[in-house]
Amino acid sequence: MIIYNICVMRKCLHILPFTALIVFLLGFMTSCTSLFDDWLTKDQKEITDAAMQRLCNAIVSRDTNAVKAEFRYVDICDLDGFDESVEALFDYITGDAVRFKRISDGGEGAAFGVQQPNSRDFFGCRYDIITTTDEYKVTFDYYSYYSDVRNKCDPQKIGFTQFDIINKKNDRLNVDDGYYSGCPYKRVGINFDYVSCYLGDEFEYKKAFCERVEDFGPIIFNDVADIDAFRIRYSDAYTLGSRNDGMGFDDFATEYDDGFFETHSLYVAGAFAGDVGYCYVPQWGFYIGDFVTTEICIDEYKNDYDDYGEHLANGVIIIWELPVKVPSDIDARLERTILS
Repeated sequence: MIIYNICVMRKCLHILPFTALIVFLLGFMTSCTSLFDDWLTKDQKEITDAAMQRLCNAIVSRDTNAVKAEFRYVDICDLDGFDESVEALFDYITGDAVRFKRISDGGEGAAFGVQQPNSRDFFGCRYDIITTTDEYKVTFDYYSYYSDVRNKCDPQKIGFTQFDIINKKNDRLNVDDGYYSGCPYKRVGINFDYVSCYLGDEFEYKKAFCERVEDFGPIIFNDVADIDAFRIRYSDAYTLGSRNDGMGFDDFATEYDDGFFETHSLYVAGAFAGDVGYCYVPQWGFYIGDFVTTEICIDEYKNDYDDYGEHLANGVIIIWELPVKVPSDIDARLERTILS
């Protein structure tokens, strides 16, 4: 009898921790479900569509306070000229029947858990605003949730942070209608008429391999005479000309004639890796005026351990076919951003 009671007690001792664990897990799951239902799993489209609808209503009624209420207060409270930019928005959007159309959802970021704060934000969202007379491209960043204390949302940290708008008539004509890059400086508040940047990887670029080349340029070519002048200037310093593999400078340069330069320019730059070997992959920032910003990798450099033609080069001349014609003196840069 004594032995039986001891066995029963042992069974109870095993059951109690298990029961407590189940209760804890159910409580934790309920808490998490409540947490997720409140803000983390709410559909992004529903959130940003509702915000755009409220903003369009405020624009129609020219309600300054209603527009300001849609912006993240902590970002705009000390922003110089924000009230004036709201009034400018009323004047910028002309016509009646102001409505919106979602183009793309953009990216999303979220922070949640026992560490505070909890937050959820959307960035690079693309919408059109349409009226009876005009159409506008819009891109924005938006915070849908923020709490410094668990489950206590801070309304001053909810709303638009950056709202960029341009009349479609003012954007670049040969940019995809569904694309708008907005302000390249990511300024908070309302930004007007920043034309779209081209994406460097969306138009063709070529690489001419050289046995000798150093970092130079970039140089803008606007006619065939510019190519001839470049060849004369650098023929002694670099190994220009053609190659057996068809990847020399002249192999590419002969492709461009006066017809090409009527509507396009070439961006030409030289990159050199020294003697560090084929495994070296430099990262470069590629800038042209206010309309192209991207990063590229260049990894074709001399490797003494293989004889593939494309690797027999101490450097490379990069040639981009620009989608538009630009001035020869435009601000153009090629900057190494990662050194190794």
